[in-house]
Amino acid sequence: LVAAGFLKSLIRTVPYRIHTILTDNGVQFVQREQGPGLTFPHIFGRVALEHGIEQKPEAFIIKPHHHMLGPNN
Repeated sequence: LVAAGFLKSLIRTVPYRIHTILTDNGVQFVQREQGPGLTFPHIFGRVALEHGIEQKPEAFIIKPHHHMLGPNN
């Protein structure tokens, strides 16, 4: 809900139209569980869709143990 709230605030605040948003595949942005009982999209994706914003999840995924994550990962 925090990420979706941030997106709503960003949309209201910036003086231009947002066309595309790049996200990773974290639980804040995408629905991980799939199945017949989960027919609704993720809240972040719904906010993007309502405002005509294309969401590109997995556009830049950092793999576990990648050097950009630091020594503790």
